[in-house]
Amino acid sequence: MRRLVLVLVLCVSSVFVFSQKAVKLAHVDVQAIFGEMPEKAAATKEVEDYAKTLEDQMQVMYKEYESKMKEYSENKDNWSALIRQDKEEAIMSLQQRIQNFQQQAETDLQNREAALLEPITNKIKEAINTVASEQGFTYVYDKTTLLYTSPDATDITNDVKAKLGIKK
Repeated sequence: MRRLVLVLVLCVSSVFVFSQKAVKLAHVDVQAIFGEMPEKAAATKEVEDYAKTLEDQMQVMYKEYESKMKEYSENKDNWSALIRQDKEEAIMSLQQRIQNFQQQAETDLQNREAALLEPITNKIKEAINTVASEQGFTYVYDKTTLLYTSPDATDITNDVKAKLGIKK
């Protein structure tokens, strides 16, 4: 009985092993591809221009703040308590506006960058999927996350670049 169970287990496991499809692995250097995408330069320029616009607005607000602080420090002893309190409130309000603007500017800049870069990353992902499908790969890993790559490992970076029309 024990022999029969052993033979049965061996038969079932061998059928299972032979029915498994061979796993094909590859890796790709997404950062290298991303760096060579023609659309990246335009997106980067647009993000930099937007950042400059935000920076210019911050400078205007800082100059206004410095002006109010200078006026306050030069005249606080000559003002009545009511005027001094009003000026202090105006300065604190401006400080809060600057802080809010700074936080919102950072968020807006990150959102703008993400919106501009998303189509590029999607295009790269589609090219990777197409190349992997055409070449029959089961898994494709990003090269930057690999701890070890064998010399005979399959790198499809150049194939993906070709699919995207990027010259090597």
